[in-house]
Amino acid sequence: MLHPHDVRYYPWTIRIVKLAEELANRGHEIRVAFIEHKRAEEPDFPKIREIPEGPVEYIALRSRDKQTHKNIREVIDLARDVDLIHFQKCFASTFIPALWASWVHKKPLHYDWDDNETLILREITGLPIGFSSQARFFEKRVPDYVDTISVASDGLWEVCRGFDFPEDRMVKVPVGADLEAFHPDMDPSWVRESQPLCLGDCPIVTYLGQLEGAAYASLFVQACHLLTDRFPNAKWLLVGGGAMLEELEEMALKLDLMGKMVFTDYLPGNQVPSILAGTDVTVACFSDEAFVRCKSPLKVAEYLASGKAIVASNVGEVPWMTGGEAVLVEPGSAEALAEGIAQLLENPDRRKALEQGARRRAETEINWAKSAEKLESAYFLATKGHGQ
Repeated sequence: MLHPHDVRYYPWTIRIVKLAEELANRGHEIRVAFIEHKRAEEPDFPKIREIPEGPVEYIALRSRDKQTHKNIREVIDLARDVDLIHFQKCFASTFIPALWASWVHKKPLHYDWDDNETLILREITGLPIGFSSQARFFEKRVPDYVDTISVASDGLWEVCRGFDFPEDRMVKVPVGADLEAFHPDMDPSWVRESQPLCLGDCPIVTYLGQLEGAAYASLFVQACHLLTDRFPNAKWLLVGGGAMLEELEEMALKLDLMGKMVFTDYLPGNQVPSILAGTDVTVACFSDEAFVRCKSPLKVAEYLASGKAIVASNVGEVPWMTGGEAVLVEPGSAEALAEGIAQLLENPDRRKALEQGARRRAETEINWAKSAEKLESAYFLATKGHGQ
């Protein structure tokens, strides 16, 4: 399994980490190779996780800067005795080595497509010139070279079908949650009674996510502003870091939310379940845009597994993921989001019912074990049909 980002530093690598673990639990021998972050040697550069311990072997490939040719050789060597080569995302840093290794050893090639990278990159500024066009080129061409594709959403399924990739070689593999790490019975005291948060006995509403250009945390800030007079004792918790953090803090200051809204910045992944344990209402807000309809939002999966009442935008995968166990509101509307939050803060019985339903939904469908089972079926398709 190949990933273009370092699993120690990027939150979204949780998909390959958890799928690898679950496949190993199902009896497969798994190696995960990733492109090392160029700052990985700096002792003070913060990690979100250590290399996971367990049956999965992790291998750091060379960082991107003019090292792809060396990584090609290493991946070819790693793939010598494997049954299948899996890569996630369409970036050249892993697609090209995977393609070479597949060709040299005549191994089947599987593509795990978890986001519409072209559309996301259009939303993010400050990227190197040509990076977005490179992603656009590869995203269109990758399906021509692989045996099977797993897609994280119905939106990506439609995009893939538009590239004339055979539907009988596609499998939907949505995001999941770790049912042991995220659980309704976790102790909430870390959020309410302990430093640095120590939020006390008050209503807590939480937004969890990366604060980047393709996120919608600003909708949450606006909704909180609309609710401060109605719920003067509430705390609004924004968990995550990224390029938009400073801008969101400035927005909160202008809206007179400082002291009421708490920003955590990036946290180690093992602290996130404790944050959710102390939360009353969780929020997943989006606009109705093409790249959002291609998402399988991790935050929704983790809210479900934590057994939390959810207010979410009615767009893309969200209705299917929540399965009727959430309050769904109009996408892109701070007013609709605020009203959905208010409904749950004012109705404890409704919250309780949604909490129980959320956990059931996670246990039956939205978990990494279920996702790995679906991915395994794609692997069997690839090995069965390779070379045909």
